[in-house]
Amino acid sequence: MRLNKILITTMMIALVGAPVVFGAGAQEASDESFTERLDTALRNSGFTQEEVEAIIDSADESEWEAVEGGHAEAVARALSLAKDQEADLDPEQNAELALELAQNTIRLENENYEDTVVARATLEAVRSMLGRIEQWKSGDQSENLGEIVRERVSTEARKAAKKQASEQKKSAEEGKSKGSQAGDETPAGDTPGTSATD
Repeated sequence: MRLNKILITTMMIALVGAPVVFGAGAQEASDESFTERLDTALRNSGFTQEEVEAIIDSADESEWEAVEGGHAEAVARALSLAKDQEADLDPEQNAELALELAQNTIRLENENYEDTVVARATLEAVRSMLGRIEQWKSGDQSENLGEIVRERVSTEARKAAKKQASEQKKSAEEGKSKGSQAGDETPAGDTPGTSATD
């Protein structure tokens, strides 16, 4: 009997302690720097360790620190999209693109867009500007890629974010409307969860 009490007490301590350990792990993960998160996200998106190091080394540490609150995963997916579409950017151009995208994710978040909207808007921005990058690469390249990226990413991401936020709002309103209609159609004498025979 005493052994059972000891086992139960041990299990209770383990169960109560689990969320604390998990919470500490989550806190530790969030303590990673932007470049550490970007490193992991890029490797998970199909970049080699050498490509990742070249991209991160192409910008100054202070530039990466300036985008510390950026969405590394969204940036990595956007760079992966550019790679898949054969944009053929060199490490410096990828770093420039990453910095602008990260800066833009911070701006969108500060405007209270949800994380999912920020991520989708970042992808849409890159998708829409790949053609512009190709034009730049085949031209005389006198225009600064960073300025092209800054202007296009800012415009396109904001446009995409507004569109997606509007769609989400519309979808939520339709869901509420359907819910209230279902309530209105309840037969007389019934309430949800009961029947007239109860």
